[in-house]
Parts: sequence; C-alpha cells; structure tokens
Amino acid sequence: MSSRPHTGHTRRRLHSSGSTALERVSFDVLFRQDDADPVVIHDLADVGMLTFDLFDLGLVDGALVLVDERRQVTAILLDPPPNIDLMLRWAREPDIGAEFSQIILIVARDRIAYAPPCDEDIAVYRAAQRMCSAEGLLWMDLIVANAHKMQSIGIVCDPDTVWLDPVEF
Repeated sequence: MSSRPHTGHTRRRLHSSGSTALERVSFDVLFRQDDADPVVIHDLADVGMLTFDLFDLGLVDGALVLVDERRQVTAILLDPPPNIDLMLRWAREPDIGAEFSQIILIVARDRIAYAPPCDEDIAVYRAAQRMCSAEGLLWMDLIVANAHKMQSIGIVCDPDTVWLDPVEF
C-alpha cells in the first residue's frame, strides 16, 4: 500500500496502454493535447510522473512542457534551445500550434546531488521566471532530472512557487 495520500484524481500516464495521445508530431514536438484524454498537472507529483514517463520514452537532453490555464499539457517540445528567449519564440511557432500560458522546463542531467540546487540552476530558474513574466506567461518550474531522480528548483528556491497554491479543477 502506498504511503502517499490519495488526492482524489486519477493521474494519466503518457505511455498508458491504448493511449493515442503520445505521438511524434514533428521532429521536435512529442505530444499534442488530446481533449478527450488530457494530461493534467495538478501538483508536483504529476510533474514527476510526466518527467519519468518522458525518460521511459527516451528523453535525452530535455523538454519544454507547454501548459494551458486549466493546467492541461498542450504540447511537449523536445530539446529546446538553451537560450530562454529563443525557447519562448520557438514555443510560439505556428507549426507548434499549441495554446499555452504556463511553462515547465525539464533538463536532463546524469547526476543530481542530494543537496540544494546549484547557483547556475537557480539563476536559470530566475531568468526564465522574469522572461515568462515579461511575456505574460506563468513560469511553473525548472525540473532537473534523470531516469531515477528529479529536483524541482522552484519548490526549493521560490517562496511563491505555483506548487504551494491551491488549484481548483
């Protein structure tokens, strides 16, 4: 039995059997929203499951997760450019065709220390947060992860992280 409390919602896995939501739309776009069976980010546990699903599916460098105002994942873009400004322009390309107002960046890393995030990760988090705010977007988090472990930079360094806000669905 899981020691984790039941949250009252069912978590949808990207690679669940019978799901057609996961498909390579183009070289860089891994996923587009399926309104009939949406992937919803209720909390940090959902981000963890999504992150590990992406690694199960072969994630190598990273992913930009585009989320709408209902916290439904609208697209997952693989290997986003390292520059935050380029990343946002890339996400808004007409070929992507995803409506979004919130962003999560997942960065793959071989080693993740059992320690507070490094100064570089905090600087990237804050820069992305400022850039998203200037663009009218909500920066949800920077997730540093590998196939076995993940670290939310937001939960560690941001007293106003979205993960502390109650969400009504």
